[in-house]
Amino acid sequence: MIEYKIIQQHNDPDLIDFINYVFSANSRPHDFIKLLPKVYEPQAQPDVVHLSAQEEGKIRAVVSVYIYTLCHGELSLKVGFIGNVSVHPYHRGKGYMIKLMEMARQTMLEQHCDIAMLTGQRQRYEYFGYYEGCLEAGIRVDATNLRHVLGRDYVSPLEVTTEFDLDEVYAIYNQQPVCGHDKKTFEVVCRGWSSQLMAVKENGVTIGYIVAGENHDSWLDCALPQGKYLQAMSAYMKKFGVKSVGVGKPLYDQDAIKEVGSVGGCQLHWSAMIQALNWENVLRWSLTVQKAGDGDAQVGPYHVAVHGGSVTVEKNCDNPMPDPNMMFNLFPVTEQEQYPRGWFPLLLWVSHADHF
Repeated sequence: MIEYKIIQQHNDPDLIDFINYVFSANSRPHDFIKLLPKVYEPQAQPDVVHLSAQEEGKIRAVVSVYIYTLCHGELSLKVGFIGNVSVHPYHRGKGYMIKLMEMARQTMLEQHCDIAMLTGQRQRYEYFGYYEGCLEAGIRVDATNLRHVLGRDYVSPLEVTTEFDLDEVYAIYNQQPVCGHDKKTFEVVCRGWSSQLMAVKENGVTIGYIVAGENHDSWLDCALPQGKYLQAMSAYMKKFGVKSVGVGKPLYDQDAIKEVGSVGGCQLHWSAMIQALNWENVLRWSLTVQKAGDGDAQVGPYHVAVHGGSVTVEKNCDNPMPDPNMMFNLFPVTEQEQYPRGWFPLLLWVSHADHF
């Protein structure tokens, strides 16, 4: 008999053994306590719900929801990020995932999440109502790019170091347009998926931070002053002996995109699949963060007004929402032109360090 249960302990040994086995069998060896300390370290206190299908006490399938809240000034956006989507290889094709994904959605609604997110194969999750979102500029800069722009004998005035004062680094994080972790959680988040938090210093003063990926060829998150990205990349490549580094930036961070994208190769892509659970808050959040142009328009059942940076969203009818492809994609230009400047696509985004 199959029972669907919530696993109460976030680092339950049977849960850890199960996901380690399934993901290790599918690819390289996994140790989730080390890979995702924000969820599984014994001292961690995550807001996470583990949903399972069990047969005679044995876990056969799991879907987990990691819940956190992002802030932009006085606005907040509650995110439910789905992970651990796994079925035992000997027990697939029995409909466990259909049931667990519906339970995950219901859990997020009960927890008043504004948006659900996950990563994975597009068509697989479209069956569950997810669509591509979180547009970002993925930029890769290599040593040749920097040599042509900065000069062959360039020596960066910046230092990238794994020795840092957490208070200083956290203060910089907390000044970003979008943040949401306390100091303790921020430090743990920055260690996810074998990443490493580093400080960027100039004349001994911390001016920014980098969350470097496992192989030092990517930055999962970063915050640097305008005009310092290329200098930091030069210092970083020299320190770790890598030939290139990639970084993803939301499309509303135009200063960083202009600085880095004018030098390296830039591609636009979606960084996650999403499903809006509270359209009113998703619209209010996105249009505020991306500094949408002034105007009034009807968006599905909502009358939306943007004036002087203030966004109001009020439901006034029962119209269906527009096609999410129009709302989160760059390319349906004709449909988007019906709305005020800068409204669509919605540029909602979370850093890769905040992925499950």
